[in-house]
Amino acid sequence: MFIAGLLSLLLNCNFQDEQRIRLAKRPVEAIMRDRVKTIQLKADEKKKVAIFDLRNDTHQSDLEWLRQGLAEMLALSLAQSRQLNLIASRNVINAVASLDLPSAYELNSLQLQSVAQTLGADVLIAGRYFFQQDSLRIELKVHDGLSGEIASSHHGSSPDLNIRNIFKMVDPITHQIREHVEDRSKSSTPKEYHLADVSTSSLDAYKYYTSGIRFEDSFYLTDALNAFEKAISIDSTFASAYYRLARLHLMLKDESAAQPLIQKAMRFSERTSERERLPIQAMDAMMRGEKYNAVQYYNRYIELYPEDDNGHYQLGIYYFSVVFNFGKAIEFLETTVSLNPDHKLAYNTLAYAYAYIGELDHAYNALEKYISLAANEPNPYDSFGEILQRNGRINEAIDKYRLALKKNPLFYPSKIHLANAYLDLGKMNKARHILLPMLQNDSDVYLKINALTMLALTEIYAENIEKAKLYIHQAMSLQDQPYYLLSVLLALEPESEDYKRQFLEIIQNEKNNINRPDFHSEIVFDLVSAALINQVGVAEVRDLLNAIIKFNKDPVLYNVALAYSLVLGDSDEELGKLGRRFAESSLPGVFEYSTPPSWNYYWRFYFSSLKPTNNNHAALRFLTDGLNDFAQHSGNPYFDVQGLLASAAAEFYTGDPQIAKDMITRQGFPCEG
Repeated sequence: MFIAGLLSLLLNCNFQDEQRIRLAKRPVEAIMRDRVKTIQLKADEKKKVAIFDLRNDTHQSDLEWLRQGLAEMLALSLAQSRQLNLIASRNVINAVASLDLPSAYELNSLQLQSVAQTLGADVLIAGRYFFQQDSLRIELKVHDGLSGEIASSHHGSSPDLNIRNIFKMVDPITHQIREHVEDRSKSSTPKEYHLADVSTSSLDAYKYYTSGIRFEDSFYLTDALNAFEKAISIDSTFASAYYRLARLHLMLKDESAAQPLIQKAMRFSERTSERERLPIQAMDAMMRGEKYNAVQYYNRYIELYPEDDNGHYQLGIYYFSVVFNFGKAIEFLETTVSLNPDHKLAYNTLAYAYAYIGELDHAYNALEKYISLAANEPNPYDSFGEILQRNGRINEAIDKYRLALKKNPLFYPSKIHLANAYLDLGKMNKARHILLPMLQNDSDVYLKINALTMLALTEIYAENIEKAKLYIHQAMSLQDQPYYLLSVLLALEPESEDYKRQFLEIIQNEKNNINRPDFHSEIVFDLVSAALINQVGVAEVRDLLNAIIKFNKDPVLYNVALAYSLVLGDSDEELGKLGRRFAESSLPGVFEYSTPPSWNYYWRFYFSSLKPTNNNHAALRFLTDGLNDFAQHSGNPYFDVQGLLASAAAEFYTGDPQIAKDMITRQGFPCEG
């Protein structure tokens, strides 16, 4: 599953058509190999540390979660060291399972040698926790990876189960371990952050936080949301829980819910370590439309912790889901799985990225690897189904969705996708049979919005327009500023003065709020494209664009406003001014971090906008040649394709239309031929 707005079924061109536009293939594997080689050289300078889940000797099942919880506390504290490379916990668990070994605390030196060899670990840490005279005690053994022998032992105690006391117990133990394994002759580490000072103040909050991480890792997103929400309801200063919750809402395309959460994460992140804080800062920058800064924060994280596969994964996700630069996404995701061949979610996104550029063999291979790592989870089969469906293999996709639901009958993404597959086959009743029960779920707003939107589609296909509008109105009542939904209503009832009024109010509201931190280019993209598609509020969005150009607060936002102003220009003189301004102000690097506009939302209007310049061939050539040259240096392969569209447009209006047709068909003909 990689959740996308289902309204694209109404507003966008068919994805298979857009997929026929072939991107210039980049030497991804060579770039990835060079990057991994450099990372591994840096990583070799660090000691690789594996921490096993601790053994629960308290005889209390309600403290079983501390097996992983204490290990994560130790890892979080040790990860501050620039000399240590913490092996991901899932890799440690998989290594023990693959060797069919008992509890790590009971392993002998030969068994520990085997684990160390499998993981490439220099240091192994095993331990247990138990009660002694009403105090919680922890006992750790640090083993040399080469011999498997005990190198040092460490003990600590907490007078009770208060999380502050547990953190105070972990802090000195990790300090002792670092004293033992680090080379103190090397430069000192940055400012120390103690768990007792910067993490949650509640044992229950931390418990929900760790369970949320496990749910998220298995793509049980609703369960993960609930766990992180409980964590912050218990401790309202828990920065990392706010960050995780915001990230989930972004995955679910609910930016309005994510915005206040990341602001709170930023507010409480001042006391956290740099390793925790940098991803929070990156997400905050992204949410404010500062894509340059977001990438800089991610790059800083990778620079400091190059061997941490999660840093490369997050940057890959960013290029995939925010910028749609699938080539760059593949580079970072391939680096991720090279550093950590068991990173199952990286294979998930890698499959989509390869599918979106037409490399289906690579996509299916990534999915097979994902299934091998998570055979009992529903999401691998759901993702496989989506990619099969996108490529017209609908019955095979249905089999995959059913298999996902067999793994977990409550996995709602597969229900949505199965209903969508039945829509593709024209089986409306089967789709409704799946969707209608979802409306009874009052605990998941996102699920209800998706179900209502899909039900509206079934009625539109059946030409029951009034019933479709009722479903859309219900969905609109569940979300703020529903641009897409209102655009659908305008398409269904273009003469409605009420819908027009609501849309104009939204445009005016956004114009009044262009100074707010979360106003960014995607909002402009949504509003202008909806206005153009429905031919409502075009003059008002022109005013909005002029206000953005005048304000000029962000390079990406500024250039997006200029690009749309070119589309809306209605005279030779105006187009000439805007074209020169665009050429003079646009830096190709800006668009490395920009979302390239689609055919349906931008380019079909671009072609029409060139008609007024038909009598001024020189101006038209200047504009389109400049745009094409700019696109080739933008760093974003999608703009290469779109620069070619601009050149084809110039040929169409000033030269031979057959040349224009040949230029486009060689790349794959867009939706509207």
